[in-house]
Amino acid sequence: MIVEEESYDAKQKLFSKMMEPLSELMTVSTPTIPPVEPLTLPRRAAESPPLVAPPTPVPVPPPPPRPLDTKAALLSYLLPGLGQVVQGRVGKGVLFFVGLYSLFFYGLALGQMKNV
Repeated sequence: MIVEEESYDAKQKLFSKMMEPLSELMTVSTPTIPPVEPLTLPRRAAESPPLVAPPTPVPVPPPPPRPLDTKAALLSYLLPGLGQVVQGRVGKGVLFFVGLYSLFFYGLALGQMKNV
């Protein structure tokens, strides 16, 4: 047992000798921060114009609603999109027509063209 204690003490001394140069590197020093002056804003010059809020915009009234068009309603009932075309909204009418009929025939194709 005495041999083990001596070897432990020798190892401890060797370790402490090896760590001496590193102990200086391991110490942490906190850097000192110089004090900062408080921030001051420049004063407004006497000849500068006073600040004025911009004028508020005048609201634009909404357009009047379209009157009911029974002719366009009847045509849209017969052929979807035709009422919009009669009212002058050609793009919307064509979109309704193509969209509705493409979905209809796609559904028929899914059902293998059988009448359900």
